[in-house]
Amino acid sequence: MPFTQNFNYCMEQKQYTAYKFAKIIGASNQGVLNWQSGECVPYPKTKKKIADHFGITLAELDGDELPVLPEKGTEKAPATEGEGLNYTDSELLQAYHVADARTKEAIRTLLGIKEE
Repeated sequence: MPFTQNFNYCMEQKQYTAYKFAKIIGASNQGVLNWQSGECVPYPKTKKKIADHFGITLAELDGDELPVLPEKGTEKAPATEGEGLNYTDSELLQAYHVADARTKEAIRTLLGIKEE
């Protein structure tokens, strides 16, 4: 599981215990232990907090290769187009793009967006 491997790698690099990291990001100790064991993965918003804390992108956190952690004190590069969206956001955008005109109009109406 790429997330588990990359998360554990980041934790080792920073020499964090599950307890310490849980306190840093406001999660439960058991939750962090579950992420480390691969029993479950965090919610998308929590994943974003984790990636931001380690100075990496969501793609790096979930990727097949170990992330390269930035040097202490360096800034994370700005997100590229589409990066930072959780899976649900990405799927919604993709579905909207392939929807017919009537469905798109209904979505815009629900969101209160007026077509220009």
